[in-house]
Amino acid sequence: MALTCALIVWTAMAVPQLAQVATPDAKPWIEALAPLDAPVLVDLPPSVPAPYVGEAIKTREGLDLFAAALMREVVEVNGAFVLAQSRSLELRPGTDRFVATSHWLATEPESVQRQMVEGFMDAREINELGKRTLALCIAHVPSLVTKLAAGELVQLRIGASLHADITTVRDGVATTQRVWLPAGRAFEEHEQFAQPGASEAAKPFVQSGSVIEPVKDGEWDFGEGKVMPVRLLATEAGARWNMRFRMDARLLDEYVFIKGRFGKERFTRSLERIGSALAFGAFDNSEEDPREVARATKDRLLKQVVEKMPDKLRQLFERSLEGPPAGSLTVSDLSACDPKWAARLARMGIPADARVTLSKPMVGVLVWGDPFGGAFAPNHNSIPITSFRF
Repeated sequence: MALTCALIVWTAMAVPQLAQVATPDAKPWIEALAPLDAPVLVDLPPSVPAPYVGEAIKTREGLDLFAAALMREVVEVNGAFVLAQSRSLELRPGTDRFVATSHWLATEPESVQRQMVEGFMDAREINELGKRTLALCIAHVPSLVTKLAAGELVQLRIGASLHADITTVRDGVATTQRVWLPAGRAFEEHEQFAQPGASEAAKPFVQSGSVIEPVKDGEWDFGEGKVMPVRLLATEAGARWNMRFRMDARLLDEYVFIKGRFGKERFTRSLERIGSALAFGAFDNSEEDPREVARATKDRLLKQVVEKMPDKLRQLFERSLEGPPAGSLTVSDLSACDPKWAARLARMGIPADARVTLSKPMVGVLVWGDPFGGAFAPNHNSIPITSFRF
């Protein structure tokens, strides 16, 4: 989606327009970016709510976490902050949590990995790549992102789980349903709202941060901010500055959020960065494949978690690590491994003789934020607790 400088012909207008999408609500973006007194242009991702990091948005570190939650990176362009599609491994379009999380954990020292397996890890102690990756993975719980950016206590733990495909035959008709089966101490402790001493530890670290200086120049003032399609934004810029643009037609109906003051050069260079997100790279097969690194990291962490499980669970997980267990498994076999599994499967009304096929185990990252801490996203009442699997 390359965009060239001003004073060139707009060629995209002849391309048929796509079906119109409802304009995103500007209010949450205005609220989230209100403390930042600088020009901002955000390439809005579809179907992703606005994150909220509170006053931390005034620092470069807080703005970076805000952008990461959107799968965006921050680029400073002529005094404006452009949140554009990223070319970095953990944030670029198409990257899933498996690669992003494994890639991050592979960069942490063994002591951090071991702490996440054996106990709670304070997210304030992980590296900057980890904080950005975490912000992306917990973006669906705004209060957790807020706490992370505010320097409050957010705790991490690693556990393991299985996916079981359970086949039940009733009246001669076989039906299969998938059930998620978490196991081990990590998931048991995850059910608690706060760990001992969490409220005291939740007090924010002193945040130095690189404070973003106010920017007051620029004749085009978008005030507290607006949501606009690129097509309309470029048309208004053209009328204001007697200029035209050429850009990829796929960009024209995308929405952006823009706030603050822009002059001609600042605006043009900022929009150019939004339009130049696509990148191409060619890699020799002898170079390290990030997915292979991710798999190796995941397998190593799984083995560490499984080693600490009770005997029956450990044996089941070890068999699953080699692929689907040989022989026939039933719901009765699963129930014998873990009382919580037994209670859950019984509540679901699944008969004990139902046949089970297990997937390879998954790593779960469990995340807690103290519910009595001070940082919360506005109009968001969810408990700051979540998990994600990779």
